[in-house]
Amino acid sequence: MTDTVEEEVKPEHAPGQAEMHAESETSDLESTTHEQPEIPEHCLRWCFEVLTAAAPESPPYDLCMPPPIAADTLERLKKGIAAIPPLPEIWHKVRCMLETDEASPHDLARLIEQDPVLSSHVLQWGNSAVYAPSGTHVSTDVGVILARIGMDEAQNLILESLLPTIGEMGEKSSIEAQHIWFHSKAIAMFCRQLAGFSSHIVEHHAGLIGLLHDIGKLIILHMEDAASLDSIASSIAAGEPDVLAEWQVLGYTHIDAGMMLALHWHLPREVHRFIYFHHHASWHALKDWPHDQHDTVMLVHAAHMMLHSMQKTAATEGIWEKAARTRLDETETVLRHRLHIPLTDTALYAHMQRELERLKRLFPKLYPSPEED
Repeated sequence: MTDTVEEEVKPEHAPGQAEMHAESETSDLESTTHEQPEIPEHCLRWCFEVLTAAAPESPPYDLCMPPPIAADTLERLKKGIAAIPPLPEIWHKVRCMLETDEASPHDLARLIEQDPVLSSHVLQWGNSAVYAPSGTHVSTDVGVILARIGMDEAQNLILESLLPTIGEMGEKSSIEAQHIWFHSKAIAMFCRQLAGFSSHIVEHHAGLIGLLHDIGKLIILHMEDAASLDSIASSIAAGEPDVLAEWQVLGYTHIDAGMMLALHWHLPREVHRFIYFHHHASWHALKDWPHDQHDTVMLVHAAHMMLHSMQKTAATEGIWEKAARTRLDETETVLRHRLHIPLTDTALYAHMQRELERLKRLFPKLYPSPEED
């Protein structure tokens, strides 16, 4: 690995956020003129207006008034989720600590060191090539590792380490679970990055909802047979929205399963609530979903659009990999005026794409290095 490559993929904050914000204001001025400038490729506005299809005139699946789940299906779902182990107590302690503004890597390290297995995992991540720049000495200090990784990223890595294994029965299921986790980690990473432009969303909260928005898909992997999973994959590949495909085959969706799992794990209420609304931006008008969800839902929606554009040529075949979101033009105002995301900044897009390539190193079975091909 060359020094040049390492410099490009260091997990650092995107450069030039002040310039990016200034560009957003410039774009707002430009939008008031009669002649709109051509949209540059490889930016969020390009993902939103050019690559993402317009929403259908009527919702293919009514998320505001979803159909009721059949009693026998609901009972089966409840029993399956009840059998999943709860989250360890240390996770709730970690989350509470990160909710305080005074929390430092040293404070979090003292908590993590109470759990030898978790400490070992943290040291392993922090000394890996993904997080340790070339030439960095191996560290056995959890506090140093947390400072290197960053508190927000550490939160997600700790949660992943503590989560019970779900949906990984057999090699194929294990690969599918990795697809879900790669997608979730990428969305979490993008959400943290984009939340930095807004005063309305805390970055660690943006990362948490990004990581957990699709946990219901793990329940589907855990509970359903291969024939049902294949039917869902075929419907999505044919262009059906994922929630509609799930409902037609299973009689419930990953939104239903995700909310039930969030309750079982005693996740924060805002996470449970967000899971319910996280698909609304695809085809429901802003007036049809709560105002307090506009910012977070549109943040995750924007992250999906960017990830989809960056992964269009990726040779991956997960069940949900072909699922694509649609757009409502009215929602762009949330991105521009509420979240203050610089919609035409190609440098931001390029930075996030480099971070995505760095993330792929954590998933060698999905994205093997050239030497392993």
